Amino acid sequence: ITRDWEINDTAVVRPDVISQPVIVNNTVYVVGSSGNVTAVDAATGSVVWTERMFADGGNDAYLAVHNGTGYAANRSEVAAFDPRDGSVDRRYDDLAEGYVTDVTVADGRVLFGTRNPGVAYALAQFVGAFSTAFSYLSGPISSQLEQADRIDEALSVQRTIARWLAI
Repeated sequence: ITRDWEINDTAVVRPDVISQPVIVNNTVYVVGSSGNVTAVDAATGSVVWTERMFADGGNDAYLAVHNGTGYAANRSEVAAFDPRDGSVDRRYDDLAEGYVTDVTVADGRVLFGTRNPGVAYALAQFVGAFSTAFSYLSGPISSQLEQADRIDEALSVQRTIARWLAI
């Protein structure tokens, strides 16, 4: 295995890269413990942009990019950003005092969980604001699979309640 490139710039990714890299359209996105999200050209290793996403640092940070919008989460909030330049479009920070455990996007929703307390969230993703589709309290969330199971369970509960209200 040979190394194609590396970024070792304190202002960009140091002291630590703490998110799993996300690669979309030949661009690699990472979060540093400083709270910066950085976009890197996957072919050359050149920094495309770096933006301060979180004032309280990037500890426990997660990333997702879907349909032209990036989502970054740290312990206390989820931010939607433009993957072309890093500009933040909206934030969600009503997290029941828990720490975000991951973030993913599916079926038009931004999905994530928190620990302490364990809550699964689904946010409708639309330009200008987030809308809470539901939150569901059910103990600690330790993996994406467990999180998805809880969100499916919560959606089922939400559909049942909607049917009851329609009667």
